[in-house]
Parts: sequence; C-alpha cells; structure tokens
Amino acid sequence: MLDKTLVLLANITPGTYVPDDTVCFDRAELDQLGRLLNRLLYGPSSLRRILQQSHGVTLTRADEFGGIPTV
Repeated sequence: MLDKTLVLLANITPGTYVPDDTVCFDRAELDQLGRLLNRLLYGPSSLRRILQQSHGVTLTRADEFGGIPTV
C-alpha cells in the first residue's frame, strides 16, 4: 500500500512548499488509505492507542460530531 505515493514523495523534504500542481501522490492509493483509516477510526480503542503511542497518529472524526472543527 502506498508504494507509488512513497516513491513520488521520496524527494520532497518535509516542511517544504509543494505547489498544488505537483504530482506527489497516487489517487487510487489515497482512496485505499482513506477507506482503511475510516475503518480504523471505528476500531477498538486499543488499536487507536497503539497508533498514537507508537507513531504519534491520532484518528478523529472529521464531521460535526468530531472533536476538531473542520472548515
């Protein structure tokens, strides 16, 4: 998963500006990742805790019921 996207991102230094027209991801891979993250969001809290503690990733809903407002 994300093989093409990781290759496209390999030469981009984190924190640098990337114009919107730069091809740096594979749309099909991002769609697949989105479906996976949506399933993980409703998975057991122990799974989300591991993601947060081991990888610094916090999953939260992006809708009117989530804890973080969306624009």
